[in-house]
Amino acid sequence: MTETRWTVEYDCGIEHVPSSIRVDLTDQLQEIGRSLPEIHSSSPFWDSLRRSGLRLEIDDWEFGYRVDEEAERLVILYAVRRRS
Repeated sequence: MTETRWTVEYDCGIEHVPSSIRVDLTDQLQEIGRSLPEIHSSSPFWDSLRRSGLRLEIDDWEFGYRVDEEAERLVILYAVRRRS
């Protein structure tokens, strides 16, 4: 069985994000991408995923992303640092 490898792409600048956070972001999104093929195509999860914005939090950073199912891409839409 061939492993589907979803790509991670950026639709925003992330130069302002520390490199260690960028590495964590890429690792976590690649793990998410590896998990997606395991979810059956008729699952309600996919309908929800198509309609909802997604968010990933790492330390005090927030990343918005979307899933492009057809192109097998995870697209980062924004990267902001949250203030406590």
